[in-house]
Amino acid sequence: MNQAMNHKMVFTVQSILFFLAGLVTLVVPRQFMAEFGLTLETGGVGLARLYGVTVIMVGLITWVARPAGPSTARRAIVLGLFAGNVLAALVGIFNALAGGFGSIIWISVIIWLLLALDFGVLYFKHADVS
Repeated sequence: MNQAMNHKMVFTVQSILFFLAGLVTLVVPRQFMAEFGLTLETGGVGLARLYGVTVIMVGLITWVARPAGPSTARRAIVLGLFAGNVLAALVGIFNALAGGFGSIIWISVIIWLLLALDFGVLYFKHADVS
């Protein structure tokens, strides 16, 4: 698979996953968080909705950046997505081990790790990212 197609595929996967998670978190935050074993009070609902907006924002950035050719901007986006997915996986692992989350958190951790791996390969292994 050529590199342009690889970028487009990874960006597309990140976009779709984040659009879906963001939309669900924005529209039905209590129900979505209940799947993780969490209950939300009023403040938690507002914070979850802000999280949903942020996730939608990342989904939009990755969707619009899909066809971008090699550039400094694309390299910055790839690095940001690599770092963000690594951090999300680490926080997810910490939360899962600390308890209070249902076992579904591990699905999110696996997704973040796979995305981090993909974006890490794009950033560190491909010289023509920028």
